[in-house]
Amino acid sequence: MIQSADLARIPAFEGFDARSLAAVGAMMRTFEVADGDAILTQGDRFGGAYVVLSGAARVVRKVSMSRSVDVRTIEAGSLFGLLSCLDGHPRGSSVVARGPARIAELPRDAVTELLEGRTTVALRFQVAVCRTLFHEVRSTNRRLAELAAIPEHEVRTLDLEPVPDPGVLYLDDLSDDLEPLSDG
Repeated sequence: MIQSADLARIPAFEGFDARSLAAVGAMMRTFEVADGDAILTQGDRFGGAYVVLSGAARVVRKVSMSRSVDVRTIEAGSLFGLLSCLDGHPRGSSVVARGPARIAELPRDAVTELLEGRTTVALRFQVAVCRTLFHEVRSTNRRLAELAAIPEHEVRTLDLEPVPDPGVLYLDDLSDDLEPLSDG
């Protein structure tokens, strides 16, 4: 169970009253992870939706047998892991703790109950899910536009940050593989 005060600090739960926060918090469990611990694993079909209560995590997508891309960092207050709860498909990426973190999980059956429900709590949760997904789409669109706007002559000369883990390729490292958008 998670305290209402912890959930009240999460942007996705903005607008929840104390009763709604308590109801959602009662469905959740919390756990601690150490640096490098997997919270979600790409390809898995289990687990629910998660919230980073403290600390941070990295979203990592394996793109081949030997290459992974560090997609983004999830900071405290972020709700994540929703897509596979919504569509039932395997996880599209892994989420790995970046330093010690405290995580809350809303189990898949609770997510389903809230998504299919018609109570005030369920409707507020549905708005929270939409708000989270809209934010992620906007962030992705902004990042894609930034990458597409890099002139070709700069793409080849960018000083890329060193990759601390030889198995992880950061998104910026893909810039050499990007083709410029055509003008027509």
